[in-house]
Amino acid sequence: ATVSVLYWNNQHRDIMGCESSKQGKQQRRPVAEAQCQPAEPQQAAHEEEKHAVMMPRTEPICASTGDLEFMEVPVGKHGGLCLTHFPGRKSMYKLKEAGCDVVVTLQKDSEGAQKVKELCNTFRVHWMQVDFWQLYHKKEVGVLHSHIAEVAAYVKAGHKVMIHCAAGIHRTGMFAYAVLRELDFTPEAASSSLRSLREVTFRKVGRHRILSVEELLGAEFPFSVHLEGSEDYLPPDVEHVLPPAA
Repeated sequence: ATVSVLYWNNQHRDIMGCESSKQGKQQRRPVAEAQCQPAEPQQAAHEEEKHAVMMPRTEPICASTGDLEFMEVPVGKHGGLCLTHFPGRKSMYKLKEAGCDVVVTLQKDSEGAQKVKELCNTFRVHWMQVDFWQLYHKKEVGVLHSHIAEVAAYVKAGHKVMIHCAAGIHRTGMFAYAVLRELDFTPEAASSSLRSLREVTFRKVGRHRILSVEELLGAEFPFSVHLEGSEDYLPPDVEHVLPPAA
Protein backbone atom coordinates (compact mmCIF):
# COMPACT_ATOMS: atom_id res chain seq x y z
CA ALA A 1 0.00 0.00 0.00
CA THR A 2 1.15 3.52 -0.67
CA VAL A 3 1.57 5.72 2.38
CA SER A 4 0.99 9.48 2.30
CA VAL A 5 3.31 11.71 4.30
CA LEU A 6 3.33 15.41 5.10
CA TYR A 7 6.03 16.39 2.67
CA TRP A 8 5.30 14.02 -0.22
CA ASN A 9 5.89 15.78 -3.54
CA ASN A 10 5.15 15.07 -7.18
CA GLN A 11 8.74 14.13 -7.96
CA HIS A 12 8.72 10.96 -5.83
CA ARG A 13 9.13 7.83 -7.90
CA ASP A 14 8.00 4.27 -7.29
CA ILE A 15 11.26 2.91 -5.91
CA MET A 16 10.08 -0.66 -5.90
CA GLY A 17 9.41 -0.95 -9.66
CA CYS A 18 10.76 -4.03 -11.40
CA GLU A 19 10.05 -6.40 -14.30
CA SER A 20 10.39 -10.13 -14.72
CA SER A 21 11.19 -12.00 -17.92
CA LYS A 22 8.30 -14.23 -18.98
CA GLN A 23 10.48 -16.69 -20.87
CA GLY A 24 12.13 -19.61 -19.08
CA LYS A 25 13.14 -18.98 -15.53
CA GLN A 26 12.10 -15.55 -14.31
CA GLN A 27 15.13 -13.30 -14.12
CA ARG A 28 14.73 -9.96 -12.40
CA ARG A 29 16.35 -6.92 -13.93
CA PRO A 30 16.34 -3.16 -13.21
CA VAL A 31 13.54 -1.04 -14.57
CA ALA A 32 14.59 1.98 -16.60
CA GLU A 33 14.25 5.28 -14.79
CA ALA A 34 11.60 6.40 -17.28
CA GLN A 35 9.39 3.49 -16.21
CA CYS A 36 9.32 4.57 -12.58
CA GLN A 37 6.06 6.40 -12.02
CA PRO A 38 5.11 8.65 -9.08
CA ALA A 39 3.13 6.85 -6.43
CA GLU A 40 -0.34 8.24 -5.83
CA PRO A 41 -1.14 8.80 -2.12
CA GLN A 42 -4.29 7.27 -0.70
CA GLN A 43 -6.84 9.96 0.03
CA ALA A 44 -7.88 8.58 3.42
CA ALA A 45 -4.28 8.29 4.62
CA HIS A 46 -3.60 11.78 3.32
CA GLU A 47 -6.50 13.28 5.28
CA GLU A 48 -5.50 11.41 8.44
CA GLU A 49 -1.89 12.56 8.12
CA LYS A 50 -2.91 16.15 7.37
CA HIS A 51 -4.92 16.47 10.56
CA ALA A 52 -2.61 14.43 12.80
CA VAL A 53 -1.08 16.12 15.84
CA MET A 54 2.71 15.83 15.55
CA MET A 55 4.35 15.11 18.90
CA PRO A 56 8.12 15.51 19.44
CA ARG A 57 9.95 12.19 19.72
CA THR A 58 12.15 12.12 22.80
CA GLU A 59 13.40 8.51 22.66
CA PRO A 60 16.45 7.70 20.48
CA ILE A 61 16.49 4.68 18.19
CA CYS A 62 18.23 1.49 19.33
CA ALA A 63 21.98 1.10 18.91
CA SER A 64 23.54 -0.73 15.98
CA THR A 65 24.91 -4.21 16.50
CA GLY A 66 27.35 -3.99 13.60
CA ASP A 67 28.49 -2.16 10.49
CA LEU A 68 26.11 -1.75 7.54
CA GLU A 69 23.07 -2.65 9.61
CA PHE A 70 19.81 -0.75 9.54
CA MET A 71 18.33 0.80 12.63
CA GLU A 72 14.56 0.73 12.82
CA VAL A 73 13.00 4.19 13.08
CA PRO A 74 9.73 4.04 15.09
CA VAL A 75 7.83 6.42 12.83
CA GLY A 76 5.03 5.59 10.40
CA LYS A 77 5.66 2.12 8.96
CA HIS A 78 8.98 1.78 10.81
CA GLY A 79 11.53 2.16 8.05
CA GLY A 80 15.25 2.03 8.70
CA LEU A 81 18.41 4.13 8.43
CA CYS A 82 22.02 3.16 7.86
CA LEU A 83 25.04 5.47 7.71
CA THR A 84 28.32 4.56 6.06
CA HIS A 85 31.22 5.69 3.88
CA PHE A 86 31.44 5.52 0.08
CA PRO A 87 30.14 2.03 -0.76
CA GLY A 88 31.73 -0.58 -2.97
CA ARG A 89 30.20 -3.68 -4.55
CA LYS A 90 30.66 -5.81 -1.42
CA SER A 91 29.01 -3.16 0.74
CA MET A 92 26.11 -2.84 -1.67
CA TYR A 93 25.63 -6.60 -1.69
CA LYS A 94 25.46 -6.66 2.10
CA LEU A 95 23.11 -3.66 2.16
CA LYS A 96 20.81 -5.29 -0.37
CA GLU A 97 20.78 -8.48 1.69
CA ALA A 98 19.73 -6.34 4.68
CA GLY A 99 16.77 -4.99 2.72
CA CYS A 100 18.13 -1.65 1.50
CA ASP A 101 15.91 -0.11 -1.17
CA VAL A 102 17.06 3.53 -1.15
CA VAL A 103 20.61 4.92 -1.31
CA VAL A 104 21.28 8.63 -0.75
CA THR A 105 24.62 9.90 -2.10
CA LEU A 106 25.64 13.28 -0.66
CA GLN A 107 28.41 13.84 -3.21
CA LYS A 108 28.87 15.49 -6.58
CA ASP A 109 29.69 13.65 -9.79
CA SER A 110 33.40 14.48 -9.62
CA GLU A 111 33.60 12.48 -6.37
CA GLY A 112 32.42 9.31 -8.07
CA ALA A 113 28.70 9.62 -7.42
CA GLN A 114 27.85 8.04 -10.77
CA LYS A 115 29.68 4.86 -9.71
CA VAL A 116 27.20 4.51 -6.86
CA LYS A 117 24.35 5.07 -9.30
CA GLU A 118 25.65 2.20 -11.45
CA LEU A 119 25.86 -0.06 -8.40
CA CYS A 120 22.30 0.83 -7.44
CA ASN A 121 21.10 0.01 -10.95
CA THR A 122 22.87 -3.34 -10.72
CA PHE A 123 21.33 -4.19 -7.35
CA ARG A 124 17.93 -2.70 -8.21
CA VAL A 125 18.07 -0.06 -5.49
CA HIS A 126 16.60 3.42 -5.89
CA TRP A 127 19.37 6.04 -6.04
CA MET A 128 19.07 9.64 -4.91
CA GLN A 129 21.84 12.25 -5.29
CA VAL A 130 22.13 15.35 -3.12
CA ASP A 131 25.13 17.63 -3.69
CA PHE A 132 25.12 18.55 -0.02
CA TRP A 133 28.01 21.01 0.20
CA GLN A 134 26.83 22.86 -2.89
CA LEU A 135 23.37 23.40 -1.40
CA TYR A 136 24.68 24.01 2.11
CA HIS A 137 27.26 26.68 1.31
CA LYS A 138 24.96 28.47 -1.13
CA LYS A 139 22.23 28.32 1.54
CA GLU A 140 19.75 26.73 -0.83
CA VAL A 141 17.50 26.04 2.15
CA GLY A 142 14.36 25.24 0.18
CA VAL A 143 16.04 22.68 -2.07
CA LEU A 144 18.00 21.12 0.78
CA HIS A 145 14.92 20.85 2.95
CA SER A 146 12.95 19.24 0.13
CA HIS A 147 15.62 16.50 -0.08
CA ILE A 148 15.56 16.03 3.69
CA ALA A 149 11.76 15.79 3.66
CA GLU A 150 11.87 13.30 0.77
CA VAL A 151 14.21 10.96 2.65
CA ALA A 152 12.10 11.31 5.81
CA ALA A 153 9.07 10.35 3.72
CA TYR A 154 10.81 7.19 2.51
CA VAL A 155 11.60 6.21 6.10
CA LYS A 156 8.03 6.90 7.19
CA ALA A 157 6.73 4.76 4.35
CA GLY A 158 8.76 1.80 5.66
CA HIS A 159 11.78 1.88 3.33
CA LYS A 160 15.34 1.14 4.40
CA VAL A 161 17.53 4.11 3.51
CA MET A 162 21.32 4.16 3.42
CA ILE A 163 22.98 7.60 3.59
CA HIS A 164 26.63 8.13 2.70
CA CYS A 165 29.25 10.65 1.57
CA ALA A 166 33.00 9.98 1.23
CA ALA A 167 33.98 9.08 4.80
CA GLY A 168 30.44 8.96 6.15
CA ILE A 169 31.10 11.63 8.77
CA HIS A 170 30.48 15.35 8.11
CA ARG A 171 27.86 15.44 5.35
CA THR A 172 26.38 12.13 6.40
CA GLY A 173 26.07 13.17 10.04
CA MET A 174 24.54 16.55 9.21
CA PHE A 175 22.03 15.14 6.73
CA ALA A 176 21.03 12.17 8.90
CA TYR A 177 20.54 14.46 11.89
CA ALA A 178 18.32 16.72 9.76
CA VAL A 179 16.26 13.74 8.61
CA LEU A 180 15.70 12.67 12.22
CA ARG A 181 14.65 16.21 13.12
CA GLU A 182 12.25 16.16 10.15
CA LEU A 183 10.79 12.98 11.66
CA ASP A 184 10.01 15.01 14.82
CA PHE A 185 12.88 13.75 16.99
CA THR A 186 13.92 16.30 19.59
CA PRO A 187 17.51 17.62 19.28
CA GLU A 188 18.57 15.37 22.15
CA ALA A 189 16.88 12.26 20.72
CA ALA A 190 18.23 13.01 17.24
CA SER A 191 21.81 13.35 18.49
CA SER A 192 21.52 10.17 20.58
CA SER A 193 20.10 8.35 17.56
CA LEU A 194 22.98 9.61 15.45
CA ARG A 195 25.34 7.98 17.92
CA SER A 196 23.35 4.74 17.74
CA LEU A 197 23.47 4.78 13.95
CA ARG A 198 27.25 5.23 13.67
CA GLU A 199 29.54 6.04 16.59
CA VAL A 200 32.37 7.48 14.50
CA THR A 201 29.97 9.79 12.68
CA PHE A 202 28.57 11.06 15.95
CA ARG A 203 32.02 11.65 17.46
CA LYS A 204 33.56 13.41 14.46
CA VAL A 205 30.71 15.27 12.76
CA GLY A 206 31.31 18.29 15.01
CA ARG A 207 28.84 20.02 17.25
CA HIS A 208 29.12 23.27 15.30
CA ARG A 209 28.03 21.48 12.11
CA ILE A 210 24.96 20.05 13.82
CA LEU A 211 24.10 23.46 15.20
CA SER A 212 24.55 25.02 11.79
CA VAL A 213 22.00 22.56 10.40
CA GLU A 214 19.57 23.61 13.10
CA GLU A 215 20.16 27.26 12.27
CA LEU A 216 19.95 26.69 8.50
CA LEU A 217 16.60 24.93 8.81
CA GLY A 218 15.24 27.62 11.10
CA ALA A 219 14.91 25.70 14.35
CA GLU A 220 13.41 27.62 17.26
CA PHE A 221 16.12 26.51 19.69
CA PRO A 222 19.26 26.00 17.57
CA PHE A 223 21.64 26.06 20.56
CA SER A 224 20.09 23.25 22.60
CA VAL A 225 22.19 20.42 21.16
CA HIS A 226 25.16 19.44 23.32
CA LEU A 227 26.32 16.17 21.69
CA GLU A 228 27.80 14.80 24.90
CA GLY A 229 30.48 12.28 23.94
CA SER A 230 31.48 14.03 20.72
CA GLU A 231 35.02 15.37 20.29
CA ASP A 232 33.95 19.03 20.60
CA TYR A 233 31.40 18.58 23.38
CA LEU A 234 30.68 21.55 25.63
CA PRO A 235 28.76 21.11 28.89
CA PRO A 236 25.27 22.68 28.95
CA ASP A 237 26.37 25.40 31.40
CA VAL A 238 29.03 26.72 28.98
CA GLU A 239 27.95 29.59 26.75
CA HIS A 240 27.52 28.31 23.18
CA VAL A 241 28.83 30.39 20.34
CA LEU A 242 28.10 29.11 16.85
CA PRO A 243 31.33 29.09 14.78
CA PRO A 244 31.21 29.15 10.98
CA ALA A 245 30.76 25.74 9.37
CA ALA A 246 33.87 24.29 7.80
